[in-house]
Amino acid sequence: MRSALSQAQKEFLEKITPVGRHIQKQLYSGTRVIKPIYSPRGIHASIIIAEILVSSDWGTHPAISVNNLALLIAGPYWKGKTVEFDRVKYKSFSDWHEYTINYTDTVIFTVLYEDVLRCLYHSNQIHLLEFIRTEIPDYYEQIYDTIEKYELKEFDLWPVEAEETQ
Repeated sequence: MRSALSQAQKEFLEKITPVGRHIQKQLYSGTRVIKPIYSPRGIHASIIIAEILVSSDWGTHPAISVNNLALLIAGPYWKGKTVEFDRVKYKSFSDWHEYTINYTDTVIFTVLYEDVLRCLYHSNQIHLLEFIRTEIPDYYEQIYDTIEKYELKEFDLWPVEAEETQ
């Protein structure tokens, strides 16, 4: 269904795909080196990419201009730069590399994500992320539908042969 994308959407997808794949690889490696928990795949790149597409409205949200691809909200403990849109404070990064470090560190060092990292299947990861990424309405449906509609699983570093209902 990617053929239905506008040129701008295609270009944005091409830009963020390496970011999603890099984050997946960093999460997978981080669970072996930094925080030893068993993670069969990290968080799938397709989920990270779908999250960026949904959160940023395909790159059109103003907050991504500060390299905050998934519109990470600046919580009370965030000491870095922020930018405000519609009365919401978002984290601001100097570049996408800084964003990926923050994203990866947040997942690795936050207990909330441990069960997500332990999951093999997309549906299970998305279900658990739904309770963490509450700022995205109808998280499960939006992320899962985006992955399926735009065939994003092909961007995962380590494909899963078949989803099982658990």
